[in-house]
Amino acid sequence: MVDTTLFSFVGVTDVNLLGQQRGPILTAVDGLKPKNVILIATTGAGVRYDLVGGAAQLQKIIKTISPVTKVSIVTMDIDDPTDHNEIYPKLREAVSMHSSKKGRLIAAISSGTPSMQVCWILLAESGEVKLSLYRTTEAELTKTPVREVRLDSSLPRIIALEEENAALKAIAIPQVELSIAKGLVTIGSSIIKFSPLQFAYYRFFLERIARGGPSEEPRFRVSGMFTDESFAQKVNDYRRESFPNRADSDGTYGKRKEPMIPAEQFRSNLTKLNRKLQDALGDTLAVYYCIESSGPREAKTYGVRLDRSKVRIR
Repeated sequence: MVDTTLFSFVGVTDVNLLGQQRGPILTAVDGLKPKNVILIATTGAGVRYDLVGGAAQLQKIIKTISPVTKVSIVTMDIDDPTDHNEIYPKLREAVSMHSSKKGRLIAAISSGTPSMQVCWILLAESGEVKLSLYRTTEAELTKTPVREVRLDSSLPRIIALEEENAALKAIAIPQVELSIAKGLVTIGSSIIKFSPLQFAYYRFFLERIARGGPSEEPRFRVSGMFTDESFAQKVNDYRRESFPNRADSDGTYGKRKEPMIPAEQFRSNLTKLNRKLQDALGDTLAVYYCIESSGPREAKTYGVRLDRSKVRIR
């Protein structure tokens, strides 16, 4: 067996085909026979699949197929799996850790998002790491299921695919409209049935996108055991403005409010709010509207990934 280390992101296709012991990664392992396999499983608010769990199952399958192959799992925290500006430096760091080892470094690039494919190609072209790239096709469709990528021909095509996906996403994502007077949030044809408290939370985050200046950070940071006083004050003001005579489901509206909200309560409310969005929109679309988090638990930042053009507050 050649002393080769194979890298690959774990993709949704790999996870979906686990039961059939098929998919891009298993095809690459079977065709390239690497000595080492490093599975990169992305985590974070923008990732809606259990790719770490999928990587663990892939690890077991690979060990069954090739017991002498060493399989490792690396996790990579990503806010947006379609943003190559975020992916590239983290990918470069992950691969560079192994660049000093003897042997050949290769990457199977068919798994993951188009942006991840672009990052593999940019990394190989940069010369920072000596890296060979391979693309896979299902074995029943071709006599050569594993093919080496020619950088001079593949880069324009994959970047064009990424640009096409970005354009389609911009068209497909409807605007979110928040009516202060009615206490109502509408996304496309869907009315989101928020409680007064959830509505106030969501307005807080949409306001940061819609009203913030170009130098202002749209994400909201929560560190320690409580949110800051300004958050609690705005939430109380927003509830009172849209629902002056209505108690929330917890029956606390109108009672004396604490100047700060416990972080655990804040996170719990976000979970319930996001579940309403997922129920109304489905997981694929809801990812653009949910309040996502990133960073360590003791200092997370929260925000909605929408562009300002997609937010209307009236």
